Amino acid sequence: TVNLLGALHTVELLLMGGPPGETGKDTSKITNQTALAQRNILDHLLLLGVESQWAPVALRCTALRCIGSLVLRNPQNLDSLASKQVGEEPHVQPALNAILAIILRTSVAQEFVAADYVFKCFCETNPNGQALLASTIAPHPSQGTATHGASSDMPFGSALLQALVSSDVNGDMEACCRASSVLTHIIKDNLQCKDRV
Repeated sequence: TVNLLGALHTVELLLMGGPPGETGKDTSKITNQTALAQRNILDHLLLLGVESQWAPVALRCTALRCIGSLVLRNPQNLDSLASKQVGEEPHVQPALNAILAIILRTSVAQEFVAADYVFKCFCETNPNGQALLASTIAPHPSQGTATHGASSDMPFGSALLQALVSSDVNGDMEACCRASSVLTHIIKDNLQCKDRV
C-alpha cells in the first residue's frame, strides 16, 4: 500500500505539471497527461480507485484524484474515460456509472470528494461530455418499483435522477445532495444541458 501510494503521489505531481505560476506548466501538464495515457495508466487507476473496493481508502481516493487530473482539459483522455468499462462479466458497466455509484453509496467523505473531483474534471470545458451525461437523464422504467439504490444496469442519468428525487420514505438526503453536486458539474456553463435537465 505504501509503495502504491508513493507511486500515485508521483503520478499526481506529474499531472500537476509544475509549481503554480511556472512558465510552461500547461505544456508540461499536457505532455505528462499524454505520456501517462499512452502507457494505459487509466486502466490501472480505474482498477485501484473504482474496481478494488478492498483497497485502503487513501489508495482509492488518490487513484480517483489522479483520474480527474488525467482527463482535465485533455480531449483524448476525456473520450477514453467516457468509453471505459469496468467490472467483470456479467457485471460490466461504464466507468462513469461506477464512479457515480461510489459517490452515491460511500460512507467515507474523502472518497465522495475524490469521486466528485472526477466529474468536475470530466465536465470542465467539456460541453460534449456534459451533453453526453445530460442526455441520459430520464426515469428508468423500473424506477417506481425498484428498491433504493441504483442497479448496475441502470443508465447514468437514471441513477442520478433516482438519487435526486428520492423521498424521505424511500430515499436518502445525503445521496440526494451528492447527486446534486454531480448535476451541478453537468450543467455548469452549459445552457443546452440546463435546458435538457
